[in-house]
Amino acid sequence: RITALVHARSPRLPPSTAFVLGRLAERHENEALRARERVEPAWRKVRGKRWKKLRGAMKETRKAVAPANAEASAPATSSAPQRS
Repeated sequence: RITALVHARSPRLPPSTAFVLGRLAERHENEALRARERVEPAWRKVRGKRWKKLRGAMKETRKAVAPANAEASAPATSSAPQRS
């Protein structure tokens, strides 16, 4: 697949380019697999019931904070005369 991409882009590229690209792709694939192995235990912790409970708590907090934010962002009204 990489060889076809290399030749489709530029037929003047040497075969060693396809080889190096293949090695880089293999290396990145291996790094991605290792990263997934490291992340998997943490990922399991944020799924399911724990995540639903956290999401519910965040939603409730957002509802409680929204009215306070609306009041804080409302323009202040003053009965004092404005200076020119």
